[in-house]
Amino acid sequence: MKFLSSKLFGATCTLLFLTEGSQSVELSWERESDFVALRADGETVWKHVHRSSEGKPYFHPLATIQGSVLTDLRPEDHPWHRALWFSWKFINGVNYWEEDRKTGESAGKTEIRSVEVRTGADFSADISMTIGYHEDGQPDVLTETRVLTISPPDKAGSYTIDWHSQFTAQRDLVLDRTPIPSEPEGKSFGGYAGLSFRSSSARSETWSFLNNEGRQDGLHGRESSWVAFSGPTEKGEEAVVSILNSPLNDNQSMVKYYVATRMSYLSPAVLFDGPRSIQSGETFALRYRIRVDSQSPGTERLKARNDSYRDTIELVAQGEALSHRFGCLECHSVDKAGEAGKIGPGWYGLIGQKGKEREVQANTGDGGPATRRRVAIDEQYIKAAILDPLQHLVLQESGEMKGQPFPAIMPPYPHLEGQSIDAIIAYLKTLNDLPERGPTQIYAPKEKSKEGGEPSHVVEVFDSPRIQRVALEGLSTRSISVGLPGGKNYVFDPATFSVSRVWFGGFIDNGYERHARGNGFNKILGEAINTEGGLLPLSSLGPVDLHYKDYPNSNEFRKEAFKKEMAEEKPYPKRGLEGAPRFGGYQVLPKKEPTFFFEIDGVRYRQSLAFPSANIIRYHFETEGATGPVRFQVDETALRAVEFSAGELAEGVLSIPASEAQSFTLTFELQTS
Repeated sequence: MKFLSSKLFGATCTLLFLTEGSQSVELSWERESDFVALRADGETVWKHVHRSSEGKPYFHPLATIQGSVLTDLRPEDHPWHRALWFSWKFINGVNYWEEDRKTGESAGKTEIRSVEVRTGADFSADISMTIGYHEDGQPDVLTETRVLTISPPDKAGSYTIDWHSQFTAQRDLVLDRTPIPSEPEGKSFGGYAGLSFRSSSARSETWSFLNNEGRQDGLHGRESSWVAFSGPTEKGEEAVVSILNSPLNDNQSMVKYYVATRMSYLSPAVLFDGPRSIQSGETFALRYRIRVDSQSPGTERLKARNDSYRDTIELVAQGEALSHRFGCLECHSVDKAGEAGKIGPGWYGLIGQKGKEREVQANTGDGGPATRRRVAIDEQYIKAAILDPLQHLVLQESGEMKGQPFPAIMPPYPHLEGQSIDAIIAYLKTLNDLPERGPTQIYAPKEKSKEGGEPSHVVEVFDSPRIQRVALEGLSTRSISVGLPGGKNYVFDPATFSVSRVWFGGFIDNGYERHARGNGFNKILGEAINTEGGLLPLSSLGPVDLHYKDYPNSNEFRKEAFKKEMAEEKPYPKRGLEGAPRFGGYQVLPKKEPTFFFEIDGVRYRQSLAFPSANIIRYHFETEGATGPVRFQVDETALRAVEFSAGELAEGVLSIPASEAQSFTLTFELQTS
């Protein structure tokens, strides 16, 4: 079995901790290879045991901050009960629950394969495990990846355990339990399997159960989103243990609970209503929150707080989903070893628990000379990089382009609000080795949009330009959509330095991509006019073509990209070296047309676009470094020439002398038929 930890086994750290009653306690960690425990003034608050010889891992004790133990381990009536633990009952008819009273073994084996523990200076912890389920000497029939995130105690001594189990069937399975009374051969005690909590039977006389409806009786087999067990401790506290069913589960927060009052036993019984068939290769997840209150907050506050769990969001999972949704992982690798062909900085190890520094190229935003400096890669940097990615370009640290900035192709994402950015940062922090790795689960209240509902997928333009890089069918996947006030919109293609589409009206609906997990195409909110090839800046070799930098957006795209890559003689890293055309990003200022920067044959271009009247498009260019004519290919079937402030058009090529190329304007009429 493999064990990893962020500190040496047995190491501790301490902190003065204040409770609401101004009482102070000293917190510390206790660590060994097969358990981790949080202690307060020498008393165990919680302890997780992952001893391979015992098979099923468990928490015992769960206690109050004052050390009152709330769980019961291996009671005489059911010695296979392990305080707070998870166990299946039957997998393909084999019993994984009950154990032989003499040997302590069950017919079905639950085997811990690996454990990784992260303990935080704030006294939070993450425990990640892989677990196999099998008969003795046989291969696994089911595997599990389990992540437990334990919060630090708050000022009232309360703490939570967020439980996430991901199961994968290794063969066709039936998960079952003892039948309930309404079924053939049913038993009064039938229906149990899954996550379970066991306290001392003696508590049945003084403790009581409560669910989200406010009911205290008749809870066994009743659908609930949470059930709490509360009462007095030996030290005079009024403690509470709540088990909350996650709204992310298949049953959307409601599940039938198994409640055994006389045994002080509680379980969100995932199989209460019947067996579940799982096909080989199928995965499914179970998520729960266990909350321990050292002092009861009172019934109304307890109910309000537990109910609010249904309106939380798990930030790390949300951050990973957003990274897929917006195509981030097409340019950024999340693998420790990196991935060939990625054109952005790797995310593994980029930001961790402690601040890091990287060398960057700082851009002025107006196309002027850039400078280099070292900056802290922290949460503020990541937020700025999402909202204004061209301000600082990280320098490459390896490969043929070492010391050069990564390409300036990432667009800003101004529509991403606070919680979305927090989620991406939370996900980034998990991409680290211990001890730098951040928590693997972070729950927070779900933010609503400013209007109070779910955020709209329609991107609107008001009194300042908007820029979006979203996938549009038939266009380069690096295309940049520009929305101007007044309903005037266009697409700039960084692969050809040209405008490929123009439309009037609404801007973009990116809900299609979001609903398809980053693989769908988005919708232009208007009739698009095809201007592709209408005005193409020319290099000494002809039109610019940087489509090899496009990222995959769909399976069909991947196939076509693979075919092109196999036919390409020049390796990817050598296609953007000295002298090659280069996209230099863009500048967006309030209430001004965005400016795009690019370089061809040593000439630096600045391009902006305006629509002075209906169906009229006006380009404004400024250039530096031209020693010969600046040339464009013009296709008048897409754009009909109206007026040029410089140069001459002949045989489809517009040539502008170097003496007139510092600043010029080109006006065309859009061809709509």
